[in-house]
Amino acid sequence: MGNTLNNLAEAHIKLGQLKEAREYAEWAERVAEENESLSNVRGSWKSWSKYYAAVGQYRKAYDYERKYSSLQDSLHSSDIKDRVAQLQVAYQ
Repeated sequence: MGNTLNNLAEAHIKLGQLKEAREYAEWAERVAEENESLSNVRGSWKSWSKYYAAVGQYRKAYDYERKYSSLQDSLHSSDIKDRVAQLQVAYQ
């Protein structure tokens, strides 16, 4: 559900419907936090970055983009470590 909400937020941003975009971004953030889903938190931060850029709050946009990028890197590193561990088990 979090991905869908983030997609809706970003679609409204592209359409210039910023009030609706903010509502979906807030909803997506709540769902991500309630579900403790890091991938949805990451998506929420990306949506917030785009939202704040669209409303001209570039510092906030930058801050959310940095948070997004940091979490993206962490999740990617974790995925690689998991895959390496799976391969090590499979080939031992």
